[in-house]
Amino acid sequence: MRIEPIALAPVDGVTITTLIDNVTDALLADDGPAKRAPFALVTKGEVLRAEHGFSALVTITKGSRVTRVELLA
Repeated sequence: MRIEPIALAPVDGVTITTLIDNVTDALLADDGPAKRAPFALVTKGEVLRAEHGFSALVTITKGSRVTRVELLA
């Protein structure tokens, strides 16, 4: 499979704002490839401390035009 390159237009500025959190929800079920700690660990007092999350807000400026893109993982 050949992937064609994407031509990028020049812009005046790019700002990337990232947010990383460390939270956990012991009642949240497995979703997709993620495997969460079983609730049995919580009832035994072995609490999962955190699950990592990541999101980014990319702000692109060209002249007076501003475009924002959200990236969530």
